Amino acid sequence: MEKCNKCEVSYPDDYLSPIITSQGSVGQVCGICALEISNEALGFVRDRFSGEMAEEARQNAIAWRQKKGIK
Repeated sequence: MEKCNKCEVSYPDDYLSPIITSQGSVGQVCGICALEISNEALGFVRDRFSGEMAEEARQNAIAWRQKKGIK
C-alpha cells in the first residue's frame, strides 16, 4: 500500500503514478487527483480523462475508494 501525495488515501502500489507539472514533481498520485492536478495546471474543467489508460487509473481509484467507504 502506498499513499497518494495529494489526497493521502492509501492504494495498492500499482494504483499510483508520478505526475510532473510546471511547478515540478508532485510525486505519486491516484487517478482522481491526477485529473484534478491536470485540470488545474492546464486550466481545463474535465470530469474524465480522454486517454484510455489514464481514465482506467481514475476509475480504479474511484472503485477502490467505494470499496473502502472513502469519499
